[in-house]
Amino acid sequence: MKPIQYISNSCLNECRFGFNGQEKDQEVYNNQSTTTAMFWEYDGRIGRRWNLDPIKKSWQSDYSCFSNSPIWKMDPNGDDDYYNIAGKYLGNDGRGTKIRLVDSRKEYNHFKANGVKALRAHSRIVKVDEGADKVLEDLYTNSVNDKIEHKAYIILNTKKATLTVKVQPQDPNDDAHNSTNFREGRKTDEGDKFIIPKGGSNNEVIVGQAHGHPGIPKAGFDIIPGISGNDANAAKTLNVPVYAIDKENIWKVDQNGNRESGQCKEEAAPKVIKDALETSGGKK
Repeated sequence: MKPIQYISNSCLNECRFGFNGQEKDQEVYNNQSTTTAMFWEYDGRIGRRWNLDPIKKSWQSDYSCFSNSPIWKMDPNGDDDYYNIAGKYLGNDGRGTKIRLVDSRKEYNHFKANGVKALRAHSRIVKVDEGADKVLEDLYTNSVNDKIEHKAYIILNTKKATLTVKVQPQDPNDDAHNSTNFREGRKTDEGDKFIIPKGGSNNEVIVGQAHGHPGIPKAGFDIIPGISGNDANAAKTLNVPVYAIDKENIWKVDQNGNRESGQCKEEAAPKVIKDALETSGGKK
């Protein structure tokens, strides 16, 4: 790639650096229409590379950049979302990007009527446990190593105000799809139902299930990536989304049977935990 030559004008001084500090040049019409980042260039107007990416991701176009989203992992609405202690979505306050917890719809409506400041003062911020996404990714590796599907629940801990991933005991007789290791929790005063892991407390609300798809070959069968019929049945039984993790992708089926295309495992794992709460809680 030829050396970058900068033009001297007022725009250059104001906007020389683009997203993530990448530098703009005058490749076309002397108007700084492209942006350089090390060994490749992209056109900010269309969000595509001009040259082939030598270390491209196999599931993306050779010309894509930033996974086609320069604001990846950001909340596009900029709202704080509120959930009750059963993990049910209550609404948002129109500001911020956090997840917040209140005890009930009654409390949410009462404090919201008194303004955002009162609502935030009487709610708790829900944080995602550090390393939770790595636990999800490891489900596939462990499933391959042990030649049996490992599974975990995505849990909203209403006492600690956290979202975490809790690996479940593995039984060779359990095909990891049926997810029998749960029980109903205590109903809220407003009648909301939820489930918790067997042996868990009513503070551990299951909002999603994930398991590895090791792709172990069997005579007479082809390995087809994606969601299985058992996965869909588990989502319906649990009334939460189920995520199947294979070598490259994470696949999703929600409690209503809706399926989504697979997403790159490394990129999707951090988003799955919040997605599970939004899906099971009724925001999506």
